[in-house]
Amino acid sequence: MVRRYAGPFLGPDTVVAISESAVAIVQRRYLNPDDIVPGLWARVVARFVDRTGSLSSPYALQAVMSEEGTARVTLAFLAGFFSRLFLRRRGDFYRLAGPQAALVDDVTGTLPPFDKYIVLGPTRSQEEVDRIRRATGAETAIVDVNDLGGVHILAATDRVDTRALTEALRSNPAGNADEQTPIVVVRGATL
Repeated sequence: MVRRYAGPFLGPDTVVAISESAVAIVQRRYLNPDDIVPGLWARVVARFVDRTGSLSSPYALQAVMSEEGTARVTLAFLAGFFSRLFLRRRGDFYRLAGPQAALVDDVTGTLPPFDKYIVLGPTRSQEEVDRIRRATGAETAIVDVNDLGGVHILAATDRVDTRALTEALRSNPAGNADEQTPIVVVRGATL
């Protein structure tokens, strides 16, 4: 896919940034919500998650609990609740619950036709970018970007300037609405 769609735009100073959802879908890391039975803790914790987040769905939260462990996610929720209440600090839940907590996309949160599924984050991200570079010669990164200015680089080949790539992606050129572009070529983000 990288060779076919990005090949004509690649050069010595370019980076291929691939969405984490696209990589996860290729890895078949998606679940039909009809096949998930949310447990008690998933139903309780989901009620306290911001409604705009994927984990406000007990189905997505149960998928994360199955990946990271119910005890870990529940304890992360409790620690996050107390750190937010007493320390006025946000984000501890996602830092403590494990990588899948921040990467999961709930139904409608990803690329069609997979917008009917819960999509987990990819695995072996570094191996994937290295494999793509070997196959295409392109410097590559797997990224999780949103319309709120959030940029998380999951993995990158060794010549990627992660600071420059982060700044280039901050405006989310791939988009999260109808544009949903899974591959973006960024110029000037190499070392």
